[in-house]
Amino acid sequence: LAFAAREVRELGTAMLAQGVAAEQLTQFVSALNDGVTERAIELAMRSHEVSDIGFCWMGLGSEGRNEQTLATDQDNAIIISDEVTAEQLAYFTALAEKVVGWLVDCGYPRCPGDIMATNPRWRVPLETWKAEFRQWMTQPVPEAILQASIFFDMRGVHGALSLFRKLRKLVRHTAPQSNLFLAHLAKQATLNEPPIGFFRGFVLAKEGDHKDTLDIKRGGVGAVVELARV
Repeated sequence: LAFAAREVRELGTAMLAQGVAAEQLTQFVSALNDGVTERAIELAMRSHEVSDIGFCWMGLGSEGRNEQTLATDQDNAIIISDEVTAEQLAYFTALAEKVVGWLVDCGYPRCPGDIMATNPRWRVPLETWKAEFRQWMTQPVPEAILQASIFFDMRGVHGALSLFRKLRKLVRHTAPQSNLFLAHLAKQATLNEPPIGFFRGFVLAKEGDHKDTLDIKRGGVGAVVELARV
């Protein structure tokens, strides 16, 4: 599986060199990364008793948008059926640790912000997820806006996709009516200043490891994504 993941990155690099458009390239890479993730989950399920419990593995952030690039870390979570027992929840702890660990072995680093299924907060039943999203949209504190910027770009990758669709339905119904939340999202989006100088030239990093380079994610793509989310 690790070999296959390396092949994905090498093939993506070759496609980039051949001039394949960014949208097609990121969708291609995302689809193949999905395949690696699904296979890791299937293998992990062989040794953990979760096959009879409804759950959905979610991809978040760039993975949720099908916009993964050649170098990407993990952003994932698990929605579990509300019928799950306390004993069964423990199975998902082991499953998440194994899958996330294998993905690290495959070249997908852990999320620095711990937005992963190994974090107990992001491995909970559907009703808990719904309560979390409602709180973000009705009490838009800074942390809620930060979480929304990751979790609103979500997609079901493997398992009972009906659980994901129920959560998405709640968000689509609640978010348009949450005016204060939308205002905070809009304010956050406008804080992204394009890296253009007075004479219309690019403003490069002035210090640090990436001095004299342009962060195209922070200065370009990120602003477009945040405006699209609003």
